[in-house]
Amino acid sequence: MQQIKIEVGGMMCGGCEGSVKKIISRHLQIDIEKVDASHQTNQASFLTDSPDLESLLSALDEAGFPSKSI
Repeated sequence: MQQIKIEVGGMMCGGCEGSVKKIISRHLQIDIEKVDASHQTNQASFLTDSPDLESLLSALDEAGFPSKSI
């Protein structure tokens, strides 16, 4: 497993955190409870075996959350 941390723009509230968590969870097929997202730090982190970061960052960007790996 690999710990991934990304910077997520556009997260302004708890609802945004939930949306980001859902996108990551669905895209990488991991349990939503294993995704941490905070609008206070504008970061999300998660453990995964096979990160497809480019595709995930694209999906987040399309949903209005411009993101990059950190």
